[in-house]
Amino acid sequence: MAGTTARDSLNLSSLTDTATGKFNVTMASAFTDTNYTATGYSNGLASAGFVGNQSHGIAVENRISRTTTVYAFDSYIGSYVDSIENRVLVLGDLA
Repeated sequence: MAGTTARDSLNLSSLTDTATGKFNVTMASAFTDTNYTATGYSNGLASAGFVGNQSHGIAVENRISRTTTVYAFDSYIGSYVDSIENRVLVLGDLA
């Protein structure tokens, strides 16, 4: 990511930049199981703005073993990119 600082959060403990376009999210409070779901958005740029006519995505990835407190997200827009803007929403039952 361009930075690993959250602008706002609920239940976020930390963000870890693991590689270009790849990061891990650690939650402050555990979910009851690993069946939570997540969705997100990436602007696809290392600066402010928007890349038009392209697919932008953030995906929960299985490159790490998902736990009730940690999951991996990737910012991929044709290739991995450290986007300046990544938004994530996670839904599940807290323990």
